[in-house]
Amino acid sequence: MLHRLGPTLGSIAVLVIGACAEAGTPGGTGPDASLEAPVGPSANSVTRIVGNWQVTITDLGLMPGGTFSTAYDINNIGEIVGLATDAGGINRRVIWQNGVIVDTLPQPGSAVTRATQLNERRQLVGFANQGGGGLGYGVFWNQGTAVKLQPLPGTAASGAAANGLNAQGDVAGGGTGGGGTIPLYQHAGIWRNGLLHQDIGVIPGGNYSMAYDINDAGQVTGTGTAAGTGARQYAFVWSNGVFTVLPDLPGAFLQSAGRSINTRGDVAGQSNGGEPVVWKNGAVQALPMPVRLANTVYEINDSGDVVGTVGSVGVLWKQGQYIPLDPWPNAAVNNSVARGINNQGVVVGESYFPSGQGVHAVMWTVAPAGGGNTPPAVTLVAAGPTTIRRGQSLAVQATFTDPDAGDGPWGWAAAWGNGNTSGTAAAPGVLSLSRTYTKAGTFTVRVRVTDARGASTTSNSITVRVR
Repeated sequence: MLHRLGPTLGSIAVLVIGACAEAGTPGGTGPDASLEAPVGPSANSVTRIVGNWQVTITDLGLMPGGTFSTAYDINNIGEIVGLATDAGGINRRVIWQNGVIVDTLPQPGSAVTRATQLNERRQLVGFANQGGGGLGYGVFWNQGTAVKLQPLPGTAASGAAANGLNAQGDVAGGGTGGGGTIPLYQHAGIWRNGLLHQDIGVIPGGNYSMAYDINDAGQVTGTGTAAGTGARQYAFVWSNGVFTVLPDLPGAFLQSAGRSINTRGDVAGQSNGGEPVVWKNGAVQALPMPVRLANTVYEINDSGDVVGTVGSVGVLWKQGQYIPLDPWPNAAVNNSVARGINNQGVVVGESYFPSGQGVHAVMWTVAPAGGGNTPPAVTLVAAGPTTIRRGQSLAVQATFTDPDAGDGPWGWAAAWGNGNTSGTAAAPGVLSLSRTYTKAGTFTVRVRVTDARGASTTSNSITVRVR
């Protein structure tokens, strides 16, 4: 669910993939089924003080013989997806693990594509462009197998955009349907395994919608027209069949869009044609900018941190503060782009490097300057199926780290949706937990870890469906 570029069907992509499977066909045998040996150099870092913050930029490196790399997204277990050129100048879809590049797919075929989002199950979404006519379509990858998103019904449909992805693998996007005797329409939708799961329609009275992100509870955000407002577009949240139009900042209205939605339902996007904002509990809040410049908002994490780009520099909005994510020291061009952020607050994107070194994928970490008590970082993953029958158990693993020495013991509390459990841990590591469900329904699971000095963090969520 984190991020989102919000590409349209006219976008041009820059990466080659293998042939697509039929929609609905699962692929792969496990999270590491398609990994090859790591290639590329080890990462190196530079730390600077920016106001009250310590900002570390890390070079994610190049493929051997390559000249370019860029990062699009980072998941909650630290895997990063992006592009990198190989020695032959071919753009490869790559994943970084522990600071080195891993090429995850063979690259035959003629589809030009990029993968822009990655969840903890090694599922990805992105965009492909294939053929002399420049036909574009969304792509869903499941453990290395690429699936073309099923178009909306109708003879005019040629493809659907894949913009957002949640932990369950649900994809948010949209496309054009109709044609012939059916009027053309442009609707947002939700896809599963490449198949259209639900056309969510439009804001009542409107004639257009596009979804940019979906969270683990199935809430969708995007933009669309409404009754009696012509072509003006409004940011919205869709949940359980109901559209909620998000309010705009005061001033002349131009266009608003929700770009990213976290597990709490907070939305990051733009209001009034380009003002970066967040919507919390239905209220709009402007994100600070020292000077009004062209900007893009990409992603909000579960702590409410937002990343984007203002002018030519990546930005992190954290605790209400504007923190520039400057490029690598002595960069040939003062340009950086921040696109993705995970629940640990790690940011990824790209930066120019010194003259002759081109553009590299980079990672930024931001912490308070001068020490202080940094909260633990917590990541929750399912250790088994998340669709189970009544009487069966859900198994999860909560991995937590704490950069501060002497912060133990750590208390943990698991909210299962059908009750809570808690305990303590003597050291950071992996908590293996399970819960039995006796009633059918859909439940959200989270784990909160608190250090001995009171700093705490709540993990990402997992949704369990009990039949």
